[in-house]
Amino acid sequence: MNWCQEEKLSWLQWFCVKVLKAGEIPHHVAFIMDGNRRFAKKVNVEISEGHRSGFDNMIKTYNMCEIFGIDEVSVYAFSIENFKRSKDEVDALMEIFRVEIDKLKSDKDEIMKNNMCFRFIGNLELLPQDVQILMSEVSEMTKENTGRILNIFAAYTSREEIARAIREVANGVERGWLKSSDVNQTLLENCLYTNKCKPIDLVVRTSGEVRLSDFCCGKVRTQCLFLLKRSGRNMDFGTYKENGITAKEKIETEEIYENANKQYREMNNHNPRLPDAQKNKQIQLLINAREDRVTSFLRYLEEKRSKNSLTKI
Repeated sequence: MNWCQEEKLSWLQWFCVKVLKAGEIPHHVAFIMDGNRRFAKKVNVEISEGHRSGFDNMIKTYNMCEIFGIDEVSVYAFSIENFKRSKDEVDALMEIFRVEIDKLKSDKDEIMKNNMCFRFIGNLELLPQDVQILMSEVSEMTKENTGRILNIFAAYTSREEIARAIREVANGVERGWLKSSDVNQTLLENCLYTNKCKPIDLVVRTSGEVRLSDFCCGKVRTQCLFLLKRSGRNMDFGTYKENGITAKEKIETEEIYENANKQYREMNNHNPRLPDAQKNKQIQLLINAREDRVTSFLRYLEEKRSKNSLTKI
């Protein structure tokens, strides 16, 4: 299956595409690929063949998403929990990664021409060294591309992602790079593996299972649509906004101001009656200092992850 292959549609399929595109199209769609083992047993083939067939269908689905004008696609390809499966099955899955990611390197000219960006998300250090190297090379090769994005989640669970982000923030506080009052939801989100991903608008899970399996809990929210089996339903969703600011942004802005105001009172308890203009100026300086700390910490974290990725190449 070719990563850049154009899907050939019948006139009826094209008609359906145009009808669907007349409505609102999600910007980011995620797929939880499930049921490959059951498919293999059903058609009486090796489990590795079931996974191979599932991966081919994933590539086809990714190419179909381009036809619909979907900007970003995520695929839950391999969970950390999958390491508990038999060695033969895990080895077969790693071999599929090797073959398909190597194809991306071989198709470099076509990939760059189509402006495609590939990201590999998860605790990649758990994967075989050669697979890590291939993933790093393709990520580095396509990182500046601004076209359609494919996020491949491998050696991933949300619990591990969130725990790692908390450890990174705790380390920043312990080393004095951050204050405990700097920590909020936005900072934690920026420390996640998925910090560059858009919020997920639609989750599709195959095989009829009704669960997320610890996938992308930081991006999957109540406004998502779920398609189960071969059917789905449309659902309106939205985010409460006030004067162009989301509810979360409004709450965090108030928290940041209150923390700065608290610091100001602690610093000036001997002189509480400063003019309002001087007080507001000092509070703004404290807010700016907090912003500088957070920005510096996130820059350090990005450089650390980039360095770790490049050392594998």
